[in-house]
Parts: sequence; structure tokens; C-alpha cells
Amino acid sequence: MEDALWSDCIPSDIRGLISSRLIVVEYFVFHAVCKKWRYTPVTPPHCPAQPEKSPCLITLCGDTRIIDFFHPVYNVMTTTSIPIPKLMDSRIRSSKGNWLLISNGSSDMFFFNPISNDITELPDLQEEYENICASWTFSCPPDSSSSDCFVVGFDYLGNPPDVCIIKVGETNWTLNSIQYVYTAEDVDNEGMLAVFLSHHEGRVEVWRYKMNGEVLEREKITSLDNKTLFVSSEGSCLKTCVAQGLGNKIYFSMFHNNKGVFYCLANHKYYSFDYLGIKAYSSSNIFNLVRPTSCIWIESKND
Repeated sequence: MEDALWSDCIPSDIRGLISSRLIVVEYFVFHAVCKKWRYTPVTPPHCPAQPEKSPCLITLCGDTRIIDFFHPVYNVMTTTSIPIPKLMDSRIRSSKGNWLLISNGSSDMFFFNPISNDITELPDLQEEYENICASWTFSCPPDSSSSDCFVVGFDYLGNPPDVCIIKVGETNWTLNSIQYVYTAEDVDNEGMLAVFLSHHEGRVEVWRYKMNGEVLEREKITSLDNKTLFVSSEGSCLKTCVAQGLGNKIYFSMFHNNKGVFYCLANHKYYSFDYLGIKAYSSSNIFNLVRPTSCIWIESKND
């Protein structure tokens, strides 16, 4: 016995008890102790009803209303049949805590708690919002007492994407747009101008950002004075007024009937003109404007 390994002296039933307390990579360590331990049948650990240390992977089998719970720490799959009709043909969209955000069909959205089987209903999506959002999330569990719960869907086909949103308790969804953002160097003020343009309505805000020591400061700009701002997604520039009447104007990379469009910061409108036309175009929104997919402003310089 003096030459025997200590591991060889441990009875098989004791080795079984040891293995029953191992999880994940500890199994590999157990089998690496020696040859005898490598071929020792292991006893799976007991999986608690609701493991708390690790998330579990939930699979909703929409055609059967069966939910599979995979617990990675214990490498165990448990299955539960949920007797709730609206889970049939449903799809999981997002989760937080014990709550799942689920869609059914093109308009039905609701929260479901697979632990308690509780359901929190949401209003149906309006017809114009059906099937437009590929990705969904929510801010906090719907039963949270500390903050309001917002549900948000993203339509990535838009440029920029549209956002469908509702606060739990409200009766209607709203569609919002993430803003376009253009930047241009503001040399005279040693800063950077940022132009924010909302996707649908065309609301415009201009902010100046500059460093004050180690602090980044920002200031809302209501006038460019005698300067013109030329903006596009790929590049922008701020120039001293290039022609009479174009001070305090922003030229966007947009067109109306193949004619250029500028925005007036003073009266918050878009304008376009045709030298041969009878009437100039003006609007407070960008609904009738065309945006090229690939364009940029350049500065011509004479040698």
C-alpha cells in the first residue's frame, strides 16, 4: 500500500459522492486525477428547482406551448408544459429578470413570467406598425415599483432606424425616429458643431461642443451669424457666408425636384428655388425631399 496512489485508496462510493458535488469544468479536473478516476462513472449534481447563480436558456416551442429550461451550470434540460392558449405560435422577443416579452402574430405583444405564469397585456400594435420591428427590448420588468417600464422595437430597414415605443399602462404605441447626426469643425470657436436632424419631421438642432480644460462643454446654437453650414453624412464644413442671403443657413444633402435644399435657422423652414420656376419651395418638414445614398461636400481650391 505504500506505493499506491492516494487516489486509488478512495472507495468508489466516496468518489461518487465527490463527483455529485462537481459542476461544469470540475468534471474535467476530477477525471484528470488518475486513470482509475478517469473511468469512474460520475453522479450528476442535483439541480435546484430555480438555480440562482447562472442564467438559463429558455426555449419556447410555440406549436406545443412547451418551455424548455437549459441550466448551463448543471448541464440539465427541464421541460414544462404551459396551459396558456396565447403561447401557441408565439415568439420570445426579449427578457429581463423572470419576464419575457413575447409576440404573437403581427400585432399582439405581451409579457409572460414562466416562473409564475403571470401575463401582462400590452395594446395591439397599430396596423401601420405591424411587422416593422425586427428587434425588441424593454427597460425593466413590467411589475417594477421603482421605475416605469418602456417597450421598444427597432426597425433597422430605415436610415436611420425607426423606433416603436410604449410605456406600460398607455393605450397606444408611438413611432419615433433616431436622429441623423452631422458634425463640422468650428475653427473660429475652437469647437465642433453637431447638427441633429429627426428622420421624419425634419426638426433641426445645432449644438457646439468644445473643451474647457478637461471638461467637455456644449451650447445650443440658434444662429450661425454670417456663416453657412454644409452637411452630409460623410463630411461637413462651416464656411463664411458664400453668397448674399445664405448667412445662418444649413445646406443639407437633400433635393427637391433635383434642386438643392437649405434650412433657415431663423424661421425653421426648408427652402429650394428654381431660377426658371414661378414659385419657390418652402416647408417645415422633409417629407417631399430626396436624399442621395452616397454623397459628400468638397471644397474646390484653385492652384
